Amino acid sequence: MKQKIFVIIFLATGLISCKSKKAIELRNVIVKQERVAFNILVGKGGAEEEKLNCLIKKDFKGALVATDKIEQEFNNIIKTIEALPTEGVKQGDELKKAAVDYYTGLRDMKNREREEIRQQEAGYDKDPEKASIAANKLVELNKEQLVMSGKVREKDEKLYHTLQQFEEANNLR
Repeated sequence: MKQKIFVIIFLATGLISCKSKKAIELRNVIVKQERVAFNILVGKGGAEEEKLNCLIKKDFKGALVATDKIEQEFNNIIKTIEALPTEGVKQGDELKKAAVDYYTGLRDMKNREREEIRQQEAGYDKDPEKASIAANKLVELNKEQLVMSGKVREKDEKLYHTLQQFEEANNLR
């Protein structure tokens, strides 16, 4: 009789503490994308480094090509997250949406740099009036970029809080 009770308690404890494999995989893939994004933006030999090296050399076409690479790499992150199954995972849809929103915001912010690159190129125009107009436009673009950075930071915070709620809901802490 004691053995039956022990077995039942053991099984019940095991079932209660079970963690959803789907939830674990969803979290792991989303967390891994943070590292992928980090490598795009600050990794050695990453697309952002390539863009900056081109700008230093005043290779504006090369910088635009590198910006295209950045966009494509962020699109890959977004597609990876969008393809994740969330059926049967508590708060899976919310986590997925927060991650897609964050990486979409990052991608869009980086895409806006195309216009900055064009204005930097125009700043080297031999016509002083065109160069001055480009410099003024660049200041305006920098102000817009600052606002966009704040919006991306908000999306990052939302992703962080959503991930915490997801982990609690799925007993992953």
